[in-house]
This record gives sequence, structure tokens and C-alpha cells, in this order.
Amino acid sequence: MLQEISTEQFEAILESPQTVKKAIRKRERKDFLTDNPKKTRMNEDQPNEYMLDDFKNIIEKGKGAKIAVVIDWLSVLYTFDDEAFAPARNEDESRQINDRITVRYYGKGNEHFKNIWHILFDGEHVATLLSHTRNPKFVRNGVCKIDFKNHLLYSQNLWPVYFHIEHALQLRYKNVSRLDIAIDGLNYLLEFVNAYVRQTADNKVVEMKGRPKVNSKVLDRRKMLYQNFQIGHAGSQKMVTIYNKSLDIVKTGKAYIQDYWIKNGIAREVLPIEVLGKAINGETTYLDGYENVFRYEIRLKGSKVLEMQDFNITWLCNVNTLMSLVKRHNENFFDFVFYQHSNVSKCPNCNLFPYELYDIQPIKLTRIKPKDDLYKTKLSIKKNVRQLFLKNLLPDDYIVTGMMVFDIKNFELEKWYKDRLPTWINEFEAIQPDKDYTEVVKKLLMDIQTQTLK
Repeated sequence: MLQEISTEQFEAILESPQTVKKAIRKRERKDFLTDNPKKTRMNEDQPNEYMLDDFKNIIEKGKGAKIAVVIDWLSVLYTFDDEAFAPARNEDESRQINDRITVRYYGKGNEHFKNIWHILFDGEHVATLLSHTRNPKFVRNGVCKIDFKNHLLYSQNLWPVYFHIEHALQLRYKNVSRLDIAIDGLNYLLEFVNAYVRQTADNKVVEMKGRPKVNSKVLDRRKMLYQNFQIGHAGSQKMVTIYNKSLDIVKTGKAYIQDYWIKNGIAREVLPIEVLGKAINGETTYLDGYENVFRYEIRLKGSKVLEMQDFNITWLCNVNTLMSLVKRHNENFFDFVFYQHSNVSKCPNCNLFPYELYDIQPIKLTRIKPKDDLYKTKLSIKKNVRQLFLKNLLPDDYIVTGMMVFDIKNFELEKWYKDRLPTWINEFEAIQPDKDYTEVVKKLLMDIQTQTLK
């Protein structure tokens, strides 16, 4: 049962120093961001001056930092001759393609492809080929995928091997299925994002553009710093992670990444992974007494690559275009500003990446309609045609016919509709005994075709 309070008691609560101060702060913040948008928020609140200096000092640490940019994952879709490259006939089948490339059958594939093959270059397993679709609705006939082995990506042989395989197997590039670009040497990013997530709504001096989800993981309680951040969802088309790569390679045994660091000046000296492995356990978050390298990594799925106008595989052969990709896809995603205005587009940028060291090329993006939406739209159009013949929808229902015209134009299905219409009429007019009504529907469908072709 709620306790009743008098009017005097209620007014006393409202007039309490804590309540008044909180209301004043809230009102001042609202007035400042709405009535005085051109002023600097940090000058209104003295504690924020110190926080702003902290962020600027972190950014200053990154100036002159030695960094290395590398592809950490590369999966590519190709078209090829399904019949010429026949499915495996036995479990231990091996095919000698030329004097350097052998393709060896490895298993019965996955959910999308029937066959898995290992591609050997001079006897070394450098890539995995997935061939022969299980369902043409998801992967078309004549499409295959190659996942290039991680150790190849860190070597100087990646592109000579890539083009040799493409030529030997007579593959035709279709699209990148997945691309991960990693940057090592940006250790200050971890400190910066830790400072960002420690802010409160009242003392915020740095803001992130866009609306990606920020997920902090693995707290090092000794330093009270998170050791891992994920920006975006794991299943989304784009995601950024920041994590301790030194700890990761001890767990995965990728000693060749240590060699890569030494070669590129990221680490001065390293200990053998076997030695480091003995010093860690399931609770380890940081390698004490060792030079820990934190990695920034951006993961792009195929649709994000398709969005880039005029993209071709040679873009990935050059560190300048790799950094151009990073810059373009960081925009309004992993993109921070000094929060001085309620409209973040008017706030000065926090320059976290040394883009000035590279020949950054402008990249234009174009929206690609998701395949799932395209497939569902085609099903919907066909269903509406059938419903018209069944009289479940009527020709004078302008909402339905208007939506059909809109969908056909929006997804650029004019040719598809024109090609399919005779087949549908042939199929569905048999289910409607009223021939006069059938002629009305056929005329309507032809009118829809005429409207979409205008």
C-alpha cells in the first residue's frame, strides 16, 4: 500500500538541494544544446575540460605510430564450368591441374556446396575450394567459392598464387564473399574506446557517429580496462573488433603473424608461442612482460563489397586502396567526433587513423538490394497473379495492382516480369472456369507490363 504524503512534503522534496541541482543541470544541458548550438559544451562544465584533454592525449600517442595493414580473411566467389569440373568420384580423388597445382577431394561439402577440395600449390595447402551448389535458390549453378588460407595472406606469395589458381582452374571472378582487413600497431585505440564507454550522458565529450552497437568484453580487473570491443553485430554485413592479437595467436598457434610483426616493425622482439603458451590459462587477459599488440579489424560481407562502385580484386593488392576501404567503411560507423553540438555532423572529427600517410582514394557506395528481399518480392508478385485468377484478389483492387507495379520497378524486374508472364497465364488460366473473367485478368496483367516498361 502506497504511503500518502502531504502537499508540503512533496514541495519540500522538489525543493531539496539534490533535486534542484539535478533539474538545473538537466535544464542547462537542454538549453545549451538547443538554444546555443554554436557554443562548446566543454567550456560549460569544468570537469569535461580534463576529460577532453584525456582523449586528446590518447590521440596524440598514435601520432608517428608504426602500423601494418593486412588482409586477414579472403573468400571469393567465382563462376566456372560445372560440367568440366565434375564432382568427385571417390573419397581419395586427386586431380593434377598443372605442374604446380593439385586439387584434392576433402569431403562432402557444407550446407551450400556438395564438394570440398584442397588446393595445393607446389604441395602446400593454400586454399579450400567449395564447388557444386546444393540448392540453386541460394547458390546458382556454376558458382564456386575459394577460401584462401590465413598463412598465405601474410606472405608475399598471395597474389602470384591467387592469379595462378584463377588461371589454372579457368575461374571468372564474381564477387568477394568475405573480406577482413586488419591493422596492427594502433594500441591506443583500446584506451580510446575504453575512455569512450566510461563516459556518462552528463559528461560526454566524445560521441560516435551512426548507431552501431558497442559491446565491451573481457575486463582486465588489474588495469580496469576492457581488452576486447565489438562494434556492430557478429552476423551483420559489417563489424569492427579491437582485441589483443598477441594473446589470440598464442591460442591459435599462428607463429607466422609474429614473423610478420617483426618484419614490419610492429614488435621489436617476440617469444616462441610454445613458451608463451605455458604462461597463460583460461583467465589470462594480458601477456605480462611481453609486448602486447592490439589489433583493429573490420569484417565486410559480400554485400558491402558489392556496394563499392567499380570495385575489382586488384584493389586488394595495394595498401593504399586497403586503407581507402577502411576509411570509407569507418565513416558513420567506427567514426568519432568531439561532442560540441547536438548535431554530430557539425562536430570536429577525432582523427584516430593515420590516413594522411596513405594515398587515399575516394570510394563511392551504391545501395544493393538484399537478395532475400528480391526473392521474396518475386514470390509475392507470382502469388498475386495466381490470386487474381482465383478471384481471391480482384482486378479493380488498385492497391494490389499498384504495389505490383511499384515492386517491379523498384527491384528492376521489368524484363523478368515480361518473360514470366506468358508462363503464368498458361499455368493459371486453367484453374479459372470463368473465361470472361480470365480475359479481364489477362488484360490487367498486360497493362501492368505496359506501365512498368514506360
